[in-house]
Amino acid sequence: MRETTTKPTLVLLGGDLRDFPIDKDAYEQVIAADSGAAHALRQGVMPDLVVGDFDSLSRADQEALETAQTATQRLPTAKDLTDGQAAVDMALSLGARRLVLAGGLGNRFDHSLANVLLLHRAHQAGATGFVTDGVQRVYLLTGKLEIPGNIGDQLSIVPLSETVAGVCAAGVRWPLDGATLHLGSTLSLSNELTEPTARLSVREGTALVVITPHSLAK
Repeated sequence: MRETTTKPTLVLLGGDLRDFPIDKDAYEQVIAADSGAAHALRQGVMPDLVVGDFDSLSRADQEALETAQTATQRLPTAKDLTDGQAAVDMALSLGARRLVLAGGLGNRFDHSLANVLLLHRAHQAGATGFVTDGVQRVYLLTGKLEIPGNIGDQLSIVPLSETVAGVCAAGVRWPLDGATLHLGSTLSLSNELTEPTARLSVREGTALVVITPHSLAK
């Protein structure tokens, strides 16, 4: 069934996830990538669909899914993409236009980086969203973007393009107005929210935006 509401789709990945209550009513659907299903099962929530090769989901969790007759798409272990990408691709194919990629950060830097870059894949398909571990959030900035937070939270803009031009940032301690950022520069790291919503925009280029709670930004 294709999405017809403005609710986001929750995609559960196998990285770290804490302080992230899962309310199925808040989402159009919940799709898990292999062991990402465990995040839902620990809260007594059944995903709508689980995608993956099931090499990292415990047998007990697999049996719980089977008992609940949860829909699954089993993939081969030897494949040319991660289970996470397969889950995102499935969400997009079902019409998702807003994504929350939860459990996308963790102790495998290669997987964390690849999961964050899935935001670019979603953007190419006309979707938006963010990646989170339940504490930090990472967004893709390609045009205009409003990011909610708490006053005192840290906001960092990390250029992905060689040049990111026309960068504007409002609702932060150090506003930007038409700035130019360069790949490898740390100029725009560790800004600070002074309002409940940060308003960002770029004229040209692509960047990542990281929101870190004030309690961790020390």
